[in-house]
Amino acid sequence: MIERTQGMNGWDVVTRGLALTASLAALGAGPGHAGSEPHQAPNPARIVSQVSAAVAAAANSRDVALIGKHFAEDAVLMPPNAAIVRGRAGIEEFWKGLITGGLGEVFIASMGSGASGDVGYDAGTYHISMSPPGAAPVVDKGKYLTVLRRGKDGRWRITYDIWNSDPPAPQAPAK
Repeated sequence: MIERTQGMNGWDVVTRGLALTASLAALGAGPGHAGSEPHQAPNPARIVSQVSAAVAAAANSRDVALIGKHFAEDAVLMPPNAAIVRGRAGIEEFWKGLITGGLGEVFIASMGSGASGDVGYDAGTYHISMSPPGAAPVVDKGKYLTVLRRGKDGRWRITYDIWNSDPPAPQAPAK
């Protein structure tokens, strides 16, 4: 059975405090659940969307190691206009480059998530600001899809993460 949760209409802005709470819950709440009420059955669909929120919170706090903890050792990152990044260490390096390159705020809005057995997904929209040194600030908006797997320790970790920009790619000058 696939369990799903539907995101809110409009921007479900993930603030640092709210996302940090989700991050702490996802990392410390024990196997199979993230911050569930004591007598409430865990909702895997909600948990997988909390992992995406936790990554955004870790990015906003500039914590590359915490970002990495949300990815499986063999995870694959597929960023726009860039090569595929493989493995947790490579993903941490990618995010380190974004942060040192002027990463501003990361906001996400989950449109929906689901889980069946030990596999889950979260899909939504994002808004990222960048202020590269010596260049004009840039804002990117788009959509993402994240696939997660529950490990033997009960924790949900990202195995595939892809996002695509809504604005068209810059065109090369005509020759």
